[in-house]
Amino acid sequence: MLKGSRTLPIVRGRIRFADLSDYIAGLAEFWDCEHDQLTAPASPWWCRYVTDGQAVLYEEQYGIKLFIQGSPAGDFFVFGIPCRPELGGRWIGEDLPHHGLGYTRSRTELEMLFQPGGRTLCAMVPTAPFREAYTTLSGLPPERTFPAGHRFKQYSADRWRDLRDAWRQILRRADAMTDLVTELAASLVNFGDPQDLVRERYPVRARAVFRRALDACADAGDSFRPATLARSIGVSLRSLETAFRQCSDLPPARFLRLQRMNAVHLALVAADPARSRVTDLATNHGFTELGRFAVEYRQLFGERPSETLRRAARKRF
Repeated sequence: MLKGSRTLPIVRGRIRFADLSDYIAGLAEFWDCEHDQLTAPASPWWCRYVTDGQAVLYEEQYGIKLFIQGSPAGDFFVFGIPCRPELGGRWIGEDLPHHGLGYTRSRTELEMLFQPGGRTLCAMVPTAPFREAYTTLSGLPPERTFPAGHRFKQYSADRWRDLRDAWRQILRRADAMTDLVTELAASLVNFGDPQDLVRERYPVRARAVFRRALDACADAGDSFRPATLARSIGVSLRSLETAFRQCSDLPPARFLRLQRMNAVHLALVAADPARSRVTDLATNHGFTELGRFAVEYRQLFGERPSETLRRAARKRF
C-alpha cells in the first residue's frame, strides 16, 4: 500500500437497465453528459461495477446504439477498453483502435458512440491520488504516459488481453482489495508502454461543425431541415452531412429527429401523469404528425408513449 493510503470500504454490484433513463440515473454521479438512444434494444443491457467511494471500475454491455456527449463529472482520469474490438465504438469522431485503450481527463468534452452488443471496461480514478500512485509505481507522472492532446494508446493483442483480464479480476476479487486507485494504477503500469501512443487525426472541423449544429438546434428550440441548418451555421450541406456521419454515424435529419425523440422520452419519464399529456410533450418537441410519432417511438423504445407515462406514474408512487 502506498504511503498515506488507507483501506476504504468496497462496494460492488450488477445492474440491469430497463431503458435509457435508468442508465442515465446510474451514471449521473460520474458523467455530466447528454445521452441519446439511436436504435431499439437488441441485447441485454447491464453494468457490473466496483467502487471504494473514490474510484470506480465498471464493465457495461450496451443493449442499444448509444450516443453520449459531455465530460466526466469530476476531476478524474478516465480509461476505456473495448472488450469486443469489432464493436469498439467511437470516441470524438475516431474509431477506437483495435486492441486500443481510450483515455481522457476531466473537463474534456467528448462525443462517444457505442454499438449494440458492445462491451466496455471503464476506470475512473480521481486525479490527485492516481497521480501519486502512478508516479510512485512507474517513476513517471501519468501525464507523461497519457499526454494531453492524445486520446488513444495502441496495445499488442497480448497486452490488451492482459489488461482487460486484470481489470476483470479486480471486479471479481473486489472484497480482497485495499486500495482501488493503486490497483488500477498498477495494472496500467504493468501492462502499458509509455511509447505506444496512437498517431491521431482528429476530425477537428467535423467536430466543430457538429457542435455548432447541435447548439443552433438547441437555441432554436425546434428542428431544422438540413439545408436550412447548414445555411444557419455557414457551412455547405455536404460539410454538415460529413460532420454528422463522422460524429454520430447518422445523417443530420435522422440524428436530430432521434435526439428530439429521446427528449420526449425523458420528458415522459419525468412527467406527472395527472398534469401532462403525451400530445403536449410531443408537440413541444416539434412532432406534429402524432400518429407517425407514436409508431416511431414504439419502434425505438419498445413501448407506446402512453405506457412510458403510466410507468412514470408507478415509479412516482
